[in-house]
Amino acid sequence: MKKNNAKTVIITDSGFGGLSVLAGAYEALKQEKFSFPLNLFFVEALPKNCHGYPWKGYSLMPDTETRVKVFNNFLNGLMHHFQPDMTAIVCNTLSAIVRETDFYQNHGDNILNIIDTGLAKCGMMEREKDACIIILATQPTISSDMHRNGLVEKGIFSNEQIIALAFPPEANYPLLIETEPESAKTRAVTAEILSKAFDRIPSKETMGYVYLGCTHFGFVQSQY
Repeated sequence: MKKNNAKTVIITDSGFGGLSVLAGAYEALKQEKFSFPLNLFFVEALPKNCHGYPWKGYSLMPDTETRVKVFNNFLNGLMHHFQPDMTAIVCNTLSAIVRETDFYQNHGDNILNIIDTGLAKCGMMEREKDACIIILATQPTISSDMHRNGLVEKGIFSNEQIIALAFPPEANYPLLIETEPESAKTRAVTAEILSKAFDRIPSKETMGYVYLGCTHFGFVQSQY
């Protein structure tokens, strides 16, 4: 039972990228006055050192079914331990699958996800016929096509203007960013994916936008 009518908000990610979102939320919320105590937590969504979960990231799990099962178990545990009033999923990979979980069917009204939030921001852009947008994300995120479909549905970019590229799962780019963000290996992975993106831009005169579809990527934004 919660005390003093306190409200609990959970920010969750599959790595430490969500900490930047937590910091931003704290800075924004500390200026607000609430009629109730507000508890703000960050909880990492990737099981570590747990029997049966040997993977170092959701992208390295064998299939979507496994990712959904693991994430559903996590959400149930989150509810058991924290009883959150709101859960903000700031991981694009997990936002792409959350609607497939059994948990979402019962608690979907209290869940926010970063893909919907990002697309809402893009919805404020004016349509530019001669521009393109490069979407960089993990393989599961790109495979979901949620960003592409959302941008097309909002009329901001046509399908032909969207360049969606996934970092290969075996590179484990998010983990590289966590452990060695400035290393030559991390920079090489960044340079390789950007080279592929640039090769698909129609011309030097084409204005390009880059959509960083993972909260980890912001920590190495200078490499872009």
